[in-house]
Amino acid sequence: MLHWVPAALPMQTSADITKRIICPSDCVLLVCIPTEEATYFEALRSPENRDLIPIVCPMWAKYRWDVVSSAEKTVPAIRKTKTVVIERATFAGAATLERRATHLKSDS
Repeated sequence: MLHWVPAALPMQTSADITKRIICPSDCVLLVCIPTEEATYFEALRSPENRDLIPIVCPMWAKYRWDVVSSAEKTVPAIRKTKTVVIERATFAGAATLERRATHLKSDS
């Protein structure tokens, strides 16, 4: 899963977002899917909260072709826009990032 989160802004309504310009450098891309063979097999062995792999792509070669190859093309292009990319992200880490962004926003 590729999840795009505004880095320095709390969760907002679309009306709030349309009132300001958000640049790629204001964003963080969280890559929550395994993109390496070792982490793929780790997810396959313990699929808690990771049902994509055992249900959709239980074979590394198919997963590599269908999922990882897209990430390998997309992530470098997104990095070129000055967006921060965090690979091996977790949903818990995303929640921490959101709390930190909310804190940063309240300090400004």
